[in-house]
Amino acid sequence: MARSSRRPVDYDRLIDSIQACRQAWQTFREERNFAIRQYAGDHWGADQPAADARRISNLLSLYAKVVVRQLVAKVPRFSLSTFAKEARRDVDVAENWVNDEIEVARLDDVLQRAVYDGIFLMGIVKVALATPSESVGSGWGLKVGKPFARVVSFDDFVADRNARSLDEAGFVGHRYRVPLDAAEDQYKPKYKLTPSVDMPETEQGDDRSKQLGQGQEAAMGRLEWQDMVDLWEIYIPSRGIVVTFASDESGQPMKDVEPLDVQEWIGPPCGPYHFLGYGLVPDNAIPKPPVSDLIEPDELANKLMRKLANQAERQKDLTIANRKTEEDGKRIMDAMDGQMVGVDNVDAVKPLSFPGPNPQNFAFATQMWDLFSRQAGNLETMGGLSPQAKTAAQEKMLNANASRIMQDMQDVTVKFVGGVGEALLWYYWHHPDLEMTDHFSPPDTPHVGIDRVVTPEARVRVPWEKLRLRVSPYSLQPVTPQQKGEQIDQFVMNIVMPMTPVMAQQGVFFDLAAYVALRAKLFGTPELLQILTVSDPVTPQGGDQGGDLPQPGGDSTTTHVRENTSEATRMGQDKQLVAEMMAQQPEAPGGLQ
Repeated sequence: MARSSRRPVDYDRLIDSIQACRQAWQTFREERNFAIRQYAGDHWGADQPAADARRISNLLSLYAKVVVRQLVAKVPRFSLSTFAKEARRDVDVAENWVNDEIEVARLDDVLQRAVYDGIFLMGIVKVALATPSESVGSGWGLKVGKPFARVVSFDDFVADRNARSLDEAGFVGHRYRVPLDAAEDQYKPKYKLTPSVDMPETEQGDDRSKQLGQGQEAAMGRLEWQDMVDLWEIYIPSRGIVVTFASDESGQPMKDVEPLDVQEWIGPPCGPYHFLGYGLVPDNAIPKPPVSDLIEPDELANKLMRKLANQAERQKDLTIANRKTEEDGKRIMDAMDGQMVGVDNVDAVKPLSFPGPNPQNFAFATQMWDLFSRQAGNLETMGGLSPQAKTAAQEKMLNANASRIMQDMQDVTVKFVGGVGEALLWYYWHHPDLEMTDHFSPPDTPHVGIDRVVTPEARVRVPWEKLRLRVSPYSLQPVTPQQKGEQIDQFVMNIVMPMTPVMAQQGVFFDLAAYVALRAKLFGTPELLQILTVSDPVTPQGGDQGGDLPQPGGDSTTTHVRENTSEATRMGQDKQLVAEMMAQQPEAPGGLQ
């Protein structure tokens, strides 16, 4: 039993609490794995679903693709600001250096995985300094002592189950897998560590999500090329310590022995774990994932689609004939289109048709898609899958409403990414040997520049607490060249054109040739450069360059009439198709339900 500065920790009792939490959260793990299986679909992984459960329309996959791209589509960049005037120059250098560093480290891959986890239950990212065993376990791609951010699977996660919020948890930790020899070299335990098998199930007996893609053989550890061991790392905020346990044969922390290691926590006050959840549940630490409201309509829609597909496969047209007039039936079947055929008994040869998809089932399936889209936050509008209104103005209003729903998730994501970035920056700022460098060039002399350096000594002079640093992530959403071009167009029309006289007085002039060249590049239309010729500027008559430019002669009045049109909406088309199938009079295309 180790002692902290306050009171001793009963590690056996802590392990009992860990086991109780793992048991209590078994249902969450099972529901999460079921949703991941549905998202992965029929044709991915080793664990294939039954034939009568095939997924014809994977709505969960469509939802995840649309939402994740709206939340984290590329490497984030961080804007840093501080109230400490003496550190503003150093913070400016740190901002440029950090943005380059996280781009090299591919932080966007970690964040995207965390967002996917958040959609299916909760995203967990650990930010800490790499230990020797973690460095070896990553294939030496992570240097010892270097700050890193890594996703933690909920299958391996544990926290104080009595806490109403993970921020209030008495302990929080996770299980991770490292090479056996690396663990022995780092911790030098007083007892022998034994290799552990990477089981396809947790210690409570529920399937682990990674088994879906690996199959039983790989999940049983039979394909591992070296001996591995499972370790448990538990962070106790009230003691400010991190405890490392070896695992027993069942995969649980080993009791009745000393922990492998007990260290003081070195890192930001928030601790090593950062959590992403999109639906808070009052008085509960585990959030409600977005897919929990989408699984049922997705399941029902696929059941209806399977039924419709089976009905379509059974549909057929036959010609029946009396056994005594089989020759008549054969002559009819062999005849060419439009050919006259003589038969002995016309009434004995009749067509017979077995119906195809049931119109009512088709209408119900269509309604399930609409229900799924609404509960997903108007998925078609968010994803730009099809128009939802008859006019451009109405479509713009729907986009605005859908963006408000997505804005809530974006706000949560930005806060989460900011916390991860601030934790990484804490380590960079306190690094004893790291020098942050940045090349600076004044705006008026871009060909002249200097290298600015922030040394560890300079960072020590301004304590972290005094910085009161604000870390604001941006550029998480994708911006296409066309969108950049539209932003430039708006800037020119709303800012440059109205302020042209003021700009001219200050010696700032609008370069139309450069504007067209940039627009041609962003929109991929080099033909725009063919309609302009560059020559000396035209001087108005009288030699006064400040005079008015020549204006077209004659009085004229121009009337601009804009007509908003839109193609038929998907809901209107579905409604018309259902009406046709049910032999009803269809409404006009484009009608809204």
